[in-house]
Amino acid sequence: GFNIVACEENKQDMADSLAMAIRFSSKFEAAKDGFLIALADMPYIKPATISAVAEQLSNHTNHSIVIPTYEGQRGHPVGFAAKYRSELENLHGDEGARAIIKRYPDAVYMLPCKDAGILADIDIPADLKR
Repeated sequence: GFNIVACEENKQDMADSLAMAIRFSSKFEAAKDGFLIALADMPYIKPATISAVAEQLSNHTNHSIVIPTYEGQRGHPVGFAAKYRSELENLHGDEGARAIIKRYPDAVYMLPCKDAGILADIDIPADLKR
């Protein structure tokens, strides 16, 4: 199953909906482990990629941010250890979680994967034909 969380204000930046989702996640036991930030307009990400990001995040404590890469390009989902909860909850602006990634470059692990879906976002119907 899933839960739907509605943003209360119409004029919000990208980070506002992410921050609200992180705050909502506090209701769930699994949120104590960390977060995978996945975008709704990226339907081609393979389940194995999602699992690989989660596994890398949980098994390697020296890297608390995991970013999948395809042919050297960064993609989604991005994994954040639970220690970033407060910073994720307080995000503002259009930059989203990138501000946290920039703040902690030594915590980032680039996870090479063979999944072009981590780069493909769908904004209009024509994007489905790419």
